[in-house]
Amino acid sequence: DGAGATTGTEWTGLVTGLVWAGAREVVTTTVPVVEDGTTAMLDAELVSSIRSDGAVKGLIDWQRLMAARYRNDPFSRDSEPYRWAQTVAVRSAAH
Repeated sequence: DGAGATTGTEWTGLVTGLVWAGAREVVTTTVPVVEDGTTAMLDAELVSSIRSDGAVKGLIDWQRLMAARYRNDPFSRDSEPYRWAQTVAVRSAAH
């Protein structure tokens, strides 16, 4: 939960610190994530998409890809929404 949304620390958490330190956009999660090989693979895909298209567009494109995977195979544990739907992009007010 990098956003601090579930713990109530969103104003003193990691995302806020990154924005206060000058980050214009931050991609984070709103819930704790499952730490396993699938998460590592999906994180690598997300990072690649962000590097190609920027934080917000990269996240949206990746989530659309994940939604399509889930629609095509709703029983696959690799594309269940808990693995991707809780990821959000936060922009600073100065952006």
